[in-house]
Amino acid sequence: MNHSIRSCASSLAAALLFCGCAPVTAAESRGEPPEACDRAVEITLLSGVARDAKAGAVLELDDGRVVYISGLDAWPPDVTGRRVRASGTVVTAARLPVATKDASGAWSQGVGEGGGGQTWLDNPRWALEAVRTAPKQ
Repeated sequence: MNHSIRSCASSLAAALLFCGCAPVTAAESRGEPPEACDRAVEITLLSGVARDAKAGAVLELDDGRVVYISGLDAWPPDVTGRRVRASGTVVTAARLPVATKDASGAWSQGVGEGGGGQTWLDNPRWALEAVRTAPKQ
């Protein structure tokens, strides 16, 4: 992938995950904050490390953000911990159960209230990234 395509894909993925919305505008490409937008976008390409979380498979992006992979409870054992490229529709949604406190004061498993939800990749397609080797000298 040449530099301009990689740069464009990186900028698009960052903008989509920043606001969970539409493609990059001219203002966003200049580093200005995105305007209000929808909560879902068409197909985008993400790259990161495959990890398993309590709530299912996730892709840990290079900047540390986590994207849940819809419909995937766990990565196959030979994929976990490896670099993956995934494409799909990026959505921000509160799909995980919220932790609750019962009458005795015990807390259930779940996420905290508020926060606007989690980032999900719906209709995912994924593949392992090719392992890059240094050229022989």
